[in-house]
Amino acid sequence: YIRLPSNGEYWAPGSLELSETGEYPVYSMTAKDELMLKIPDALINGSATVKVLESCCPNIKDPWAMPAVDVDPVFIAIRLASYGQGMDVTTTCPHCGDEQEHTINLNVLLDNITPANYNDSLSVDGLMFKFKPQTYRDVNKLNLATFEQRKLVANIVDADIPDDEKKRLFDQYCPICLQR
Repeated sequence: YIRLPSNGEYWAPGSLELSETGEYPVYSMTAKDELMLKIPDALINGSATVKVLESCCPNIKDPWAMPAVDVDPVFIAIRLASYGQGMDVTTTCPHCGDEQEHTINLNVLLDNITPANYNDSLSVDGLMFKFKPQTYRDVNKLNLATFEQRKLVANIVDADIPDDEKKRLFDQYCPICLQR
């Protein structure tokens, strides 16, 4: 079970089945979930994340509407439920290039996550700004736009692509909606 950093706030109505205790069940991944996380297109467009969240967290009814502050902690809890509390990580020293193995205790990591305070507001020149976390849908859309922009830049600087093809690729890209 996990307590969400958002405490169930900022979720769209109907996207989370609220718990009386404030704790939400998290189940381990199935073989199907693990395979889903190995499909590049499903990872890029976010559908793999959504399918795994639906499978492992029965109270999450619409993962796309999930506040982004809850995504990482829920995936840490899924990792805990699937593989246990230790996660092996290999790091490389930037100075000497030596590789070192470390084990991260995911329980400690999960216990030390503190959410941002979205209750404060900001006033600038008479305008009042209220804050809320982005949804997973918004974060994913921004990540997709960034991916598309990087592909576009890579195509523009690619010497093997003729100039007229570069112009065609650039012209079909819409800078307003950040998509092709």
